[in-house]
Amino acid sequence: MRKYIKYPSGNALISVIDSFMAKCGFSICRGAIDGTHVPISSPVEFLSGSYNRKGWYSMITQAVADYRYSFLNIYIDWPGSVHDAHFFNIPIYNKRMNGNFYLAA
Repeated sequence: MRKYIKYPSGNALISVIDSFMAKCGFSICRGAIDGTHVPISSPVEFLSGSYNRKGWYSMITQAVADYRYSFLNIYIDWPGSVHDAHFFNIPIYNKRMNGNFYLAA
């Protein structure tokens, strides 16, 4: 994935931030973040953790997109039973979102 989906840095990141400002009025936004449940056929050993609140088996996928709706990052690591609030505690975003910049949710 890293080869095709790359989180911006340097001038590319400045372009993303400037474009969010021009399009949405967000002056310090590095991307838009959201999550979704992806249906799976769960192996027996993961049945309980994969069963989501919607009543089916899933893995949770979290994605960050830029102002053009192009993916900047995709993260798939949680069974469907994990609460949405857990997403924002993972190290990948804590490291990247330091400083005075934010992800719009």
